[in-house]
Amino acid sequence: PISDVGEMTVVCRLPNERRRIFILVSVSMEGAALRVNLTEQPPQLAPYRIDNLTHTHSLLVTQSPCAALPQPRVVEEVAPGKRLHFAWEQVVDEPTLALHAGNNCVHLRLDDLQLVGGLKAAAFADAQPEVLR
Repeated sequence: PISDVGEMTVVCRLPNERRRIFILVSVSMEGAALRVNLTEQPPQLAPYRIDNLTHTHSLLVTQSPCAALPQPRVVEEVAPGKRLHFAWEQVVDEPTLALHAGNNCVHLRLDDLQLVGGLKAAAFADAQPEVLR
């Protein structure tokens, strides 16, 4: 929430484009007022990344449903051997990602990821388990 002092990165999709931009939101107190600074960041500074280390499976990444987006939506497709820089488009109570590859699906709670610094996701057919950071 904007009432919390601190920093967070969100991603925005530009209207009529598929391009995403990452925005650093900095909230600070200045006297009796909240100051909110919005700064565009390069994708490499996004708080999360998903590396698809498979050789043959694309990953479809969906974000937790929320009031504004009651149905999960595809955030991105990650081709074999490619990387996705990630930040939330909508704030949710329990941030969860679903990674879909073929007939498999792995759910990752990002609150757990923040607590331990990385989670091992189950391997898809031709990939070794890797730590998501």
